[in-house]
Amino acid sequence: LVEIFKNDLKEIKLQSSAHPSLLDSIHVRNAYGKQDIDSDAVPIKTLATISVKDGKTLAVDVFDDAVVTPIENAIRSANLGLNPVRDQVREKRLLVPVATGKEARLQLEKTIAKHAQSTALAIRNERQRMRDLIKKQSKGGALTKDAVFEAEESIQKQTDLYTKEIANLSSTK
Repeated sequence: LVEIFKNDLKEIKLQSSAHPSLLDSIHVRNAYGKQDIDSDAVPIKTLATISVKDGKTLAVDVFDDAVVTPIENAIRSANLGLNPVRDQVREKRLLVPVATGKEARLQLEKTIAKHAQSTALAIRNERQRMRDLIKKQSKGGALTKDAVFEAEESIQKQTDLYTKEIANLSSTK
């Protein structure tokens, strides 16, 4: 869970500037009019070229007119705080402004805090799952009282360690 959080932080950090990899995690559903809910989502970079127009804007040059709207919808629904706008000059181009400055910094801090909180919750849930497993084994006679105590103590130490690491990572970013 800590490694996942570290990867999330890298992705969040990218959101503070216009960088093509900011859109790497976006997959487009129903790219060619397929209405099947289970249809495979296609990575955005297979449907368009992504470049930096200026320091604050990404340019998404779409290969096919038919997928402009699905790409636009995928970017909006990706929860990255991005709102693509169609280029007036080139119909197959979407411009994606990326917030910078104080506004972006505040949004970044909120996003990091939210991720840290959900990761800490996941760690605590895993602790509870392990405790339940230990209790189940002790009722079956597989573990002694001393072994149960040692295992629970070890789990709590690990939980504290991981929670502290998450707090440190979120405060330094």
